[in-house]
Amino acid sequence: MALNADQERVANRIAEIVTQKDSAGNFKFTKREVRDFLVATVLELRLEITPEVQGPMLEMLAEIQVPEDATDEQIAEAIHAYYAENPVNPELYKEIEALGRDETLAGAKGYKDRGEQMAALKSVGGGEKLEAPEHKPKSRKIPMVKRGLK
Repeated sequence: MALNADQERVANRIAEIVTQKDSAGNFKFTKREVRDFLVATVLELRLEITPEVQGPMLEMLAEIQVPEDATDEQIAEAIHAYYAENPVNPELYKEIEALGRDETLAGAKGYKDRGEQMAALKSVGGGEKLEAPEHKPKSRKIPMVKRGLK
């Protein structure tokens, strides 16, 4: 399947994320963490299970010892139990999520350059915890009887 220029750029950026190395020269994310993220994404977004994804998915099912004759319900239960004990690496998730935000902003109309896009991203709290403003109900004035009316 041939990728267009935008898809190839995103694919290259994802490859950069998942092959990052730490200061000791070790991969930042393990092969298992990347596989688990890929499988979770395909399942969560209900994407087509292509031959490229089928291998990692079958590897995972073998690891969690799902029998070949398992029903769809049994497979789903096994996968849910696996992710309950082995959640997706939150740092990997954040980096891919940030890539998605960047790509969304890059495709948005009305932005002059990447600098403005990044400023806009920061202004909406890209990756930072946002807190809702404290709700202060409008004060209800109690009608006062005016004295001295004739």
